[in-house]
Amino acid sequence: PDFAYALFSALQNTPGESHCGLLDGGGDRSKLCKYVFEELLLWVRDRDSEGSRSSDAVLGALTKGLGVIGEGYVPVVLDEIVSTFDEAVEGSDLTGLLEVIPFAVRRLAEPSAGGGGGMGDAGASCPELPMWCSGAHEGRLNPKIFQTKVVEHVCALNWKPAQAAAVVGALRELKLTEEDLTALIRKTMSCCLGTDLQNVPALVYQILLASLQGKADTALKGVAKLFERLERKHWAQGEDRGVLLTVEDTVLLQLNIIAKQKQTLAQTLVRAL
Repeated sequence: PDFAYALFSALQNTPGESHCGLLDGGGDRSKLCKYVFEELLLWVRDRDSEGSRSSDAVLGALTKGLGVIGEGYVPVVLDEIVSTFDEAVEGSDLTGLLEVIPFAVRRLAEPSAGGGGGMGDAGASCPELPMWCSGAHEGRLNPKIFQTKVVEHVCALNWKPAQAAAVVGALRELKLTEEDLTALIRKTMSCCLGTDLQNVPALVYQILLASLQGKADTALKGVAKLFERLERKHWAQGEDRGVLLTVEDTVLLQLNIIAKQKQTLAQTLVRAL
């Protein structure tokens, strides 16, 4: 990662190109950046197979590269980063890779460092887009729609139980739209039903924090229905109720903490109850 960071820094100081990352000559800087990304992610996969976790140095290098590469290449690189997370070996944790998603989205929405417009305004045509990104552009990439496509794509992946809360934590760093929040709440509730009880409080807490941006009523109703289903499941199977009651107590404490942060959420909680 340190070598990749140094290469990205060197490429940042090479002669400029169009803010799309493409020139008639082929957009050499962005193509070289993409190659560095590919080699770095191969290194991450190799380390992952040995049981090593992604480090702050890897995250720093990925963020640096996203700041250097042309905007038109950002969706392609982000697709490779998410794929690396998704293909992690069992028992490993590459969730930290997803922390670059908010930076990548901002990279498209804000003016580029070189002074050219970001792809959120006049924009530039995108050289290539991943399959899951179809519909995010009409000749030009729309950053808001792209964000929704990213959220939908990540929510469609098979999250490992131990990673789920961290994935939600990474996504809630975005300025989520109502559509984004609905997809995230639905996925989180599904994960809660399919994971061990001890993982539920962390997941619920993350989605409650995300709901501070909106859709609080949907989140609260989802939590209530979740525990209705968990109670029916555990009590019908004659399992120990003590663990479930402890989890419910923890979630109630979390609701109290979150409600104190935003008055409207407390009002929504009262209405939902």
